Amino acid sequence: WHYFGNPGVRLICDLRTEGETRKRPDSLPVDNHLRYKHIPAQSLERSARWRGLTAVLFNRSRLDELMDAGYTRVMIDENPTVIGDVLRHLAQPTSYPAIIHCSAGKDRTAVIIALLLYILGVPQETILADYTLSNLHYDKFRAGIDQDLTSLHRLGITVDHMQAVILTKAERLQKMMLHIDSNYGSVEQYLFEKAGISDTIIRQLQSILLT
Repeated sequence: WHYFGNPGVRLICDLRTEGETRKRPDSLPVDNHLRYKHIPAQSLERSARWRGLTAVLFNRSRLDELMDAGYTRVMIDENPTVIGDVLRHLAQPTSYPAIIHCSAGKDRTAVIIALLLYILGVPQETILADYTLSNLHYDKFRAGIDQDLTSLHRLGITVDHMQAVILTKAERLQKMMLHIDSNYGSVEQYLFEKAGISDTIIRQLQSILLT
C-alpha cells in the first residue's frame, strides 16, 4: 500500500478471470482517486487446459504449442475487446500512473504492453528485449507454479516440466506479431477492425506517453 501511495497510482486494469479474482482478490488502499477496472481476459478453455496436462504427462514439447496458442488464438483472436478496453482507459490523461496486471504479469499483460509499445513506435527488438526482462523473476514464477502443482506431484509432474510456462521467450512474442500480420494485415488494422480502437485513441496514447 505504501508503494501504491508514493507514485499516486490512478488506474489498475486487472486482466484475470472471475475465478482468479475470487481466489486471490486485489487488496487495494482506500483512495478515492484510484480506479480499479476488472477487464477479464479469458484464458484457455477447460479442454485446452486438459491438453496441457496431457502434454506435460506424455509429450512435453506440446506445452510450447499450447503457450503459443494462449498468445495467438486466445488473447489476439478471442480477446480483442479486452485489448481495446485497456487501451481506451490508457488514452485518458487522468489514468496515470497506471498498472496493468494478470496473475503473473508476463503473458496476458505482455500482449497488451507489446501492442501498446508497438503503436508508440518502439522498435520490435526493444519490445522483445523488454518482454524477456520477466525472466529476471524466474525464481518467483517457479515458486508460484510449484505451489499450484502440489496436487499433481503424485502423478510425477514437477515444476521442472513447466519450463515453457515459466520462461518468457522472445520467439513466442514474435510468433504473435506474425500471427497478427498474417491474419489481420497489421497491428493497426487489428486494433481498428477487431479491438475497436480509433486513430484518435492512438494519437491520444502517443500524446500522453511520448516526449
